[in-house]
Amino acid sequence: MESGREATPPGVVAVGWWSFKMGWLSRIELHDGRVTVRKFLKRDSVPAYMVDRAIADGGVEIHLKNNDVLWCMPLTSSLVGDLFGNRTNIRCAIAVDEYTRKHRKETLKAGMERRVSVDLSLGLFACSYVFISGSYLALAVYVAP
Repeated sequence: MESGREATPPGVVAVGWWSFKMGWLSRIELHDGRVTVRKFLKRDSVPAYMVDRAIADGGVEIHLKNNDVLWCMPLTSSLVGDLFGNRTNIRCAIAVDEYTRKHRKETLKAGMERRVSVDLSLGLFACSYVFISGSYLALAVYVAP
């Protein structure tokens, strides 16, 4: 094998993991009376009673009652979104507002607290690395003279 070929699978996996992490795994989730914002490396889960409002002025921003602001990378402002009126961001902000209004009292009674945790998705990275490396080696063996 050539010397540069060994570095290809980790590079391909790293770029693929980063793209998937930013585009799909970074998102806003509404479940169990919580608003969870999954960012690139961090997960911030806030009970509904702590949310003051959600706005979609360009990107989606979730304003908390303690003046903190949560946002999510895939739901930031973009040229294409601006051209079409940011419909996805507006729908997301409306859904967050409706959900928090509906679940505010029950989460306050339950005494839920804000949770911040690390969100690396390293299992996905490891599985991708094994799969792509195995495919790469199988292809190298198959193509080798």
